[in-house]
Amino acid sequence: QTPVRLYFSVEEWKQIDGIKIAYLPISKLNQLDQEITCLKIPQHDFILEKQIRVPEFETTKWNGIHAPFAIGNSDSYLPFDFFSVGFFLLSKIEEWPESGLETDQFGRVLASELWICKTKQEQLPLFDILSERIYLLLNQQTNKLKSNSRLNLKATSRTINICYDIDVAYQFSGKGLL
Repeated sequence: QTPVRLYFSVEEWKQIDGIKIAYLPISKLNQLDQEITCLKIPQHDFILEKQIRVPEFETTKWNGIHAPFAIGNSDSYLPFDFFSVGFFLLSKIEEWPESGLETDQFGRVLASELWICKTKQEQLPLFDILSERIYLLLNQQTNKLKSNSRLNLKATSRTINICYDIDVAYQFSGKGLL
């Protein structure tokens, strides 16, 4: 098991032996020494916002997948903010009533307005794919630390949870299924 610690001091963080993850604004990220043990994740302003709105962002293509919250001019391993992507995709903030995007007669945001549909990735488990690729990237970094036997990242088991969208199931109400 690999211990995880949060550090708020760069000096203390630099003294730690093992895999390090730096999640900082791009200006601070590029100031860090190039270390073989550091996975640099650029931070987008969106993750720090306190208001509910559909954020403005650039899209980048990374390993064949479009990812929002692109961060340019970085020497990081990731050209986007993974944590902002996670919140954006899992919260479905574009579909919130406050989004201001075009809706249908029932108040639902049109699919044609959604970023994931515009990039033709609506059928992909995008966050899962990006997470898996980042996990593989962490493993690559770990393999570079062969002299440090304390680091041991093991593959986790996966489960599939089947769930139903209530609106879809409700369409069949009174039709012999429900």
